[in-house]
Amino acid sequence: TTIAGDITTTGSGAHGIYNLGDDNSSTLAAGGSITTSGSDAAGIYNFGDSKETTVFGSISTGGERAYGIYNKVSNNTTTISNGGGISTEGVDAYGIYFSGNNSTATVGGDITTTGSGAHGIYNLNNNSSTLAADGSITTAGSDAYGIYNFGDNNTTTIAGDITTTGSGAHGI
Repeated sequence: TTIAGDITTTGSGAHGIYNLGDDNSSTLAAGGSITTSGSDAAGIYNFGDSKETTVFGSISTGGERAYGIYNKVSNNTTTISNGGGISTEGVDAYGIYFSGNNSTATVGGDITTTGSGAHGIYNLNNNSSTLAADGSITTAGSDAYGIYNFGDNNTTTIAGDITTTGSGAHGI
């Protein structure tokens, strides 16, 4: 799936893109945008193994648990390219959320989150890697970590910037 235009959704669970199954890829081209408004309304929701998501455009979400990109299951790769970005606003509205093993995030663009517990990247898994390569992760809210690794054998490499504001808002 390649998106060069705009997708806008409103409502609980109204995802911008919903990929169900294995071995799918999604590319949000430069100038393209995904905007969601509503609880549990992810910009891109990947449910299955071996998904590849690349963002050159912008993803903006508003609502409780309205993740920018939600990768459920394992072996998923997400790249936020230079010039691409994710912005979320809401309680527990993570920029990127991995809930499976062996996943990779590369951030060359920007991730910005606002809200209590709104982590920039949340790795709820094992054997995952995060590379913040010249990009930035900015969070504002209590307990809103820049990168939150919960699991075994996760690797994080920082070449860009992480800025957090709020009580208990750790960088990593």
